[in-house]
Amino acid sequence: MRISNLSFPYPVLGVKDDIHGQHKVAVEIRLAEDNIYVKATHTFFNESLEELIREKKAIFCAQIICSKTFFRNVYLSQDKNQEIVIPQDQLRDKVSVDFFVVAKKDIPNYANKKAHKDYSGYKFFVGKGDALSFGGNFSFVAAKQWMASKSVASFMAIICGDRETGPMKIDLTRGDGKIVIELSSKDYERYCKNSKSEVFYPLYHSCIVFPALMYALIQMSTPDGKDDYGDRLWFQILEEKKKDKKLAELDWSDPSNAAEIAQTILDEPLNRVFNSIEELTNDPGDEE
Repeated sequence: MRISNLSFPYPVLGVKDDIHGQHKVAVEIRLAEDNIYVKATHTFFNESLEELIREKKAIFCAQIICSKTFFRNVYLSQDKNQEIVIPQDQLRDKVSVDFFVVAKKDIPNYANKKAHKDYSGYKFFVGKGDALSFGGNFSFVAAKQWMASKSVASFMAIICGDRETGPMKIDLTRGDGKIVIELSSKDYERYCKNSKSEVFYPLYHSCIVFPALMYALIQMSTPDGKDDYGDRLWFQILEEKKKDKKLAELDWSDPSNAAEIAQTILDEPLNRVFNSIEELTNDPGDEE
């Protein structure tokens, strides 16, 4: 629910200019092996609402929604330092979090001292669970598999196209949010046949996955990159990768760095290609 665009029959802090004051939330996300940890620190400045929280008539609330897994839950805390633990298998891809202060019980004669003058002299009935303050919304990508390994399967897919032959195509706008690499049916058949080989896999990885990732990184670096692709899973995961120590040192806004960034993310694919070529071309007779 995007509460900031709604109107209420009573004043709500954080909605337009209903109430003078602040409700901000600083969020930290930690992805662990089994759980996802959400730490929310509420910064709150409004005398009337602070009093309701102290009297336990109101409470901090976080609503977490994941459309991919149909997960939706509300977490309540009387403490402004709110900590939430969610099993990692409950969330996948983009997760939305909305922060509120809600009524813990019915408040029959609610009035806020800092309400807009239009509400002056009025008192309101606020029911249990009704929003009193909106602290904003936040989203993150629950991509534990990607964070924990070098695999690109969490944000990239190789599929068989309709054409029998022809060059591969790269699509950054598919519905599932992944970078989709479409191969011709003949190329896809050969890919499936040989890509499982420990020797051949690095070659396929370098000539298919590497250029596709480079292309995505270049599009990501354009001035309109975030507007065009910001809601895509692949974009969000790559944004998270910027936090990695090695990758944080590189300028992602410069497209000339795309090749270096892609190689770092894929753990030096060219080095593995050269190792595979040496293994394929090695003549046992040379060792005598």
